Amino acid sequence: MSRRQIIGAGWIGAAAISVVITLVFRTDSGQGGQVVGTIALAAFGGIVGLLLLVRLVEPAVWLSVAGGLVWFVVYAWLVLVQAGEVEAWVTDAFLALLGAVLAVGSWTARGQVAAEGA
Repeated sequence: MSRRQIIGAGWIGAAAISVVITLVFRTDSGQGGQVVGTIALAAFGGIVGLLLLVRLVEPAVWLSVAGGLVWFVVYAWLVLVQAGEVEAWVTDAFLALLGAVLAVGSWTARGQVAAEGA
């Protein structure tokens, strides 16, 4: 597996974890916006992951970088919103860190993607 495929698999895994955590733990009626936002973000992550895993598309790397930054910001915001609940805080912090790692990994894999495309 190439580096971009590993990152793609990471995105698919992050998306799956995000969906499961959202459906299991975000059950309060006041969390509707959080549910919609995190599910949409997970769908985006899954699509980017598939693009990186299955097919070499250079714009997917840039989508991965941008998506990882957005992912980090959203989950960092959720850490602040849910700071009173330790379980939610830890889970959201883990997902924020995962998005940051995927963004940095994508950024550093740009050269490999360019070489594979040549």
